Amino acid sequence: MKAILSNRYLVFALRLVLGLIFIIAAIAKLLDVTGFVGTIANYGILSNILTHFYGYLIPWVELFIGCSLVLGTVVKISAALSMPLIVGFMIASGYALANAPGEGCGCFGTFLTLSHQGAITVDVLMLAAAFLLFFSTSQDFLTIEQLLSKLKINSRAVTWSGRIILVGFVVCTAVFVSVKLYQYFDVRSQEIATNMVADTVDVPDSLVSDLLERSLADGKPMLMFFYSSGCYTCEVAQPLVEGIEQEYGGRITPLHLKYIDNLALAESMKIEETPAVLVVSSKTVNGRYVVYRES
Repeated sequence: MKAILSNRYLVFALRLVLGLIFIIAAIAKLLDVTGFVGTIANYGILSNILTHFYGYLIPWVELFIGCSLVLGTVVKISAALSMPLIVGFMIASGYALANAPGEGCGCFGTFLTLSHQGAITVDVLMLAAAFLLFFSTSQDFLTIEQLLSKLKINSRAVTWSGRIILVGFVVCTAVFVSVKLYQYFDVRSQEIATNMVADTVDVPDSLVSDLLERSLADGKPMLMFFYSSGCYTCEVAQPLVEGIEQEYGGRITPLHLKYIDNLALAESMKIEETPAVLVVSSKTVNGRYVVYRES
């Protein structure tokens, strides 16, 4: 074991492979943060607040870990940070595997589709790599600091520059997450937030629930349009909604519902006024529906 931990070529290979995996996963999530939040909601493990917090934060943490490992900066800290993160991924995949074995993990967004079994296998290998990196004794081979020192650049300046960059990265991450959370929870920003994030709801109406089940089983999201009679805004919105339905014909299931006749359903789906447009995209492992809202 000691020989393995001190093998600089092996340590470098582990740094590079693990770092690239984290970078690819982070980029895939950052390109579609809304989709990643929806994926987390599908697991049905976290509350709505934690789902959004986790969804906004994790891609940046992964990017930090990946860049740190590839560059060879604060390797031990990054390895330590990655281990509980990977364990969390394994727990989520295990939970989903026990409840919805047919679903994918969404670990790499649209870049790569992995089953939960495959995701757990990858996570085990990543955890082993992170463990070896944390206890390795040869972490300074082919690092950015080694390269710059060979170019006769002051090593102390390199060290402090690296620390400043890392601190700046953490600060930017904190600012980004804070802004996103402020937008989500601030009443004045609800219209923006609801257009960007997913929610989970129950559907008490058995007829609508049956329609949803059949639609999702066919791989089609359901577009639900709640309207009221004599509502001018509803009349304006209706041709727009019908235009969307025509554009996506065959790929979505449209459903128009009169608000006054579906009060219980509207309440369960958190609709307080009309017109309201919802897209039900999937079902969580605990039986709730993932809904995207449109003002």
